[in-house]
Amino acid sequence: MIRSQFDSGGGGDDGGDAIAGREVTVCGRLLALSRVEVAAHLSARGARLVSVPRHTTSLAVVTDSNTVGARRVERLRARGHAIEVVDEAALLRLLDIGVDLDRLFSVDQLARLVAVESATLRAWAKQGFLLPARVIRRLQLFDFRQVACARDLAALHRDGVKPARLRRALRQLGRRLGEGASLASSLASLLQRDDLLVRLPDGRLAELSGQLRLEFDLPPPKAPPRALPSVEVDPLLAFENALTAEERQDFEGALRGYATALDGFGREPEILFNLGNVLFALDRPADAAAHFLEAVRTDAEFAEAWNNLGNALVQAGRVEPGVMAYRQALTVQPAYADAHFNLAEVLHESGAVDEARGHFEAYLRRDPFSRWARRARARLTEPRA
Repeated sequence: MIRSQFDSGGGGDDGGDAIAGREVTVCGRLLALSRVEVAAHLSARGARLVSVPRHTTSLAVVTDSNTVGARRVERLRARGHAIEVVDEAALLRLLDIGVDLDRLFSVDQLARLVAVESATLRAWAKQGFLLPARVIRRLQLFDFRQVACARDLAALHRDGVKPARLRRALRQLGRRLGEGASLASSLASLLQRDDLLVRLPDGRLAELSGQLRLEFDLPPPKAPPRALPSVEVDPLLAFENALTAEERQDFEGALRGYATALDGFGREPEILFNLGNVLFALDRPADAAAHFLEAVRTDAEFAEAWNNLGNALVQAGRVEPGVMAYRQALTVQPAYADAHFNLAEVLHESGAVDEARGHFEAYLRRDPFSRWARRARARLTEPRA
């Protein structure tokens, strides 16, 4: 028995008047909070988070106007729906969360300033060539001093400087870039999918931060059935139609719609996630896992996708990597109730009863009244072997 969505309870408190009763959606990646945390904060103030904007949505937090959700918001507003659009700073003020983002730049913002791909900047940050002024939930934020460093790096990059030569140039610029410019000589680095990784002595891959890179050895996702090539289809309309089809449990129709949207928008994590859910509903867990994996490769902070990747892997008989995916969901969001429950179930079934108890207890602290809570309590009252 597995869970694949985060369910929040109701409630409210003082200070939530501006947001109480509202339906909120988030379009793009947030710097200060995960979606699970946003859902919890909203629930505590009598509001709720929805993954996809719809006609009942009244507030949209847009951090990336190129996402499917942001385009859908604009289409709904054009139809006359009253959806207020705000940025992340406004959301934090509404939630009374004191995080000052005004003087700091995310990787994506810094990339726009220096005209370099975000993936390239992330690789430089992992190498220590750029030093974040602050890290919030693994997301790095840079101050104005690092803008100058990034411009130097970008100029070298545009001049065609190769990685080895770039490292030598960066060592020469060490006084400007700080101690983080030097690489640990004992690590053999390689560039893979725009991320700098290191090969550890035991053969595993890790980021230079020390975070292990999970290797699931999954084949690339099989291409879902496409719409007829002779028919021009608006990818946003296809996405909306797919949502409707999924709600009607017309999973084959939803599959075609999401595939068309993916063709139009590219590797959008939200579309990949929805495709994975539909494939899982069609009893194709291996294909679902491949799409969830693509989603987390595109957005490593997508806790729900990590959780559902675990579900799909376990369903496909790959329990050990499924456990790794659940653990990664909890690394991204330690308070994620569903991931605690799913990990506890798998650990319990595999005989790791003591560790499972800890996760069942963590789940009950966050979701004590659902039917899943009854199952968790039943597990906790089972006699130990």
